[in-house]
Amino acid sequence: MDSKIYKMDQAIFYSLCLYALGSSIAMAIANIGMGLACVLFLVRLYFKRDDVIFRLKSVDKLIWIAIGAFIMSAFLSAVTSNYFHEGIKEFFNSYVYRPLPLLVIIGIL
Repeated sequence: MDSKIYKMDQAIFYSLCLYALGSSIAMAIANIGMGLACVLFLVRLYFKRDDVIFRLKSVDKLIWIAIGAFIMSAFLSAVTSNYFHEGIKEFFNSYVYRPLPLLVIIGIL
């Protein structure tokens, strides 16, 4: 394995550890860890993306269908709520921004 990619994978792992530790202490620490992990993951995708795409494709399609159905139902609920702006804001915070570490973990491990 390329040493640059390996070091980047380790940095992403440690950033996710910071996210996990920070989510129980303070949300600001968790946001720093998640933001750093996502930026490093995007840089890693720029350098080497073929193995990440293979790993994401290896996840069972039934799981992706279930996740997609759940997200679509949450999105429809947010769009049709009485408080549209708050619903959309909460949807993106809960179902787009927060699950990013999960996708990073699936892509790296």
